[in-house]
Amino acid sequence: MKALLPALSFALLAAVASVRGQTAPLLRFELEHKSTALGLALLLDLGDEIGVYPFDRAPQFRKLPSSGARPMATPDGRIIVWAIQGAPYSSTIEMESVTAGILTKEQVDSWLQIIAATSNNPPNIAFISNLTELRYRISGSRASHVIEGMGTISSAAGWSPDGTKLVFGRGGQIRVLDTTNNRTTIIDQGADPTWSPDGRWIAYRPSTTRAVLFDPRSSKKKLILEGRELAPLPLRWSPDSEYLTYVDRNMKDKTQWHLSVFRVRDNAVTVVTPFDPIRGYVADWSWIFSYQTLCRRWGTK
Repeated sequence: MKALLPALSFALLAAVASVRGQTAPLLRFELEHKSTALGLALLLDLGDEIGVYPFDRAPQFRKLPSSGARPMATPDGRIIVWAIQGAPYSSTIEMESVTAGILTKEQVDSWLQIIAATSNNPPNIAFISNLTELRYRISGSRASHVIEGMGTISSAAGWSPDGTKLVFGRGGQIRVLDTTNNRTTIIDQGADPTWSPDGRWIAYRPSTTRAVLFDPRSSKKKLILEGRELAPLPLRWSPDSEYLTYVDRNMKDKTQWHLSVFRVRDNAVTVVTPFDPIRGYVADWSWIFSYQTLCRRWGTK
């Protein structure tokens, strides 16, 4: 019975706060608890360095291994996939376990930007090759496949949990590719789609003033983050599919951008960090677990 009291107390506080419209402080408390207990944190690509942003302590930073290195965590938050650009039209893909270090390294004959990965090792990946082609590769195969089409390619995409479907943005349209039959379906207008790890939602931006949660089973849509000016950057899912991170600013006060967390179940929002796009920027970000172990391995400050 005693073990149930903290959970019941938290549930009661959440109900009271929801009635009073005070869900943001409880969201912050929830994230702090998950940081302490599970090592939940955000991994920020800041251009020339990486920021590890937990919710229970100050952020820590590490210089990128090279100016051409770009990190992306897998949906489960356990592995960091590195795309490291090298000599002209060559790159290295490195798989780094958050807790154990480098797992594999692979040379590829193109410059690539990885825009989606699955959680298995090796993962399915979707990537932009040599700045022009959208390609994907299935786990265990070194062969990649071109996704035909015209138009600007979004900088984010997402795999379904079973790894058979890929949602991506091209030419202002949100499309889903079924890799089992190579058929593509257009589901909406928008950019930078990402698939929740539990498979329930696809999140994307149909405009700069709102975002959408799309249910791939029913095709129903839910508008979120209305009345904010969203930056042309992805909405990234937490490993438990409870939260989305995004960059925005208040439409009335356009002086300050924020990286924020949105809780899906009740629309609560909390700011992770403000930033000035003139002095610095957030290129991309991912969610990870076990940040304490990662920071010890990296020797971050």
